[in-house]
Amino acid sequence: MKKEEVFNLYQSLDKVGHLKGVDFVYAVAKNKQILQKEWFSLNEAIKGSDDFIEHEQERIKLCEKYAKKDERGQSIKINNKYIFDDFTSFEKEYGGLREKDKKIIEEREKQLKDFDKILKQEVSVKLFKINKKYIPKEITGDELSSIFKIIQ
Repeated sequence: MKKEEVFNLYQSLDKVGHLKGVDFVYAVAKNKQILQKEWFSLNEAIKGSDDFIEHEQERIKLCEKYAKKDERGQSIKINNKYIFDDFTSFEKEYGGLREKDKKIIEEREKQLKDFDKILKQEVSVKLFKINKKYIPKEITGDELSSIFKIIQ
C-alpha cells in the first residue's frame, strides 16, 4: 500500500466514525489504530513552517480585504476560493508580500514536492477486514468507496 493510500484511508475512516454498529465501529477504530502512526508522521511532514503559516494568514487577510462581500459583509467564496472585487489591487499588494516572503514560499514548494515523493513510497500495512454484512445501511456510496480496502 502506498503512503498516499494510508493518508487517505485514515481520513476516510475518520469521516465514517459517526456510523453505528459495534462490529463496524470496532473495525474503524482498529484500522485507525493500525494506520495512526504512519498518518501522524505524514501529517507532520505536510505541516507548514511557522513562517509559512504567518505568510498564509497575511495572504488570507489580503483576500478578505479585496474579496466581494455579500449583504452581511461576509467575503464571497465559491469552491473555497475568494471572488475578488478588486483583483488588480489584490495582485499588486500580494505581489509585494510574495516578494518579501520569496524564500519562505520556495521552501514550502520544496516541502510539497518532497511530500509528494513520500506519498508514492510503499508501506507494509495489514488492515483489519470487516465482512460487508456489518456495513451500516446509512453509509453513503462515497463513504463506502473510500473505505473499500477494509471490507472483505
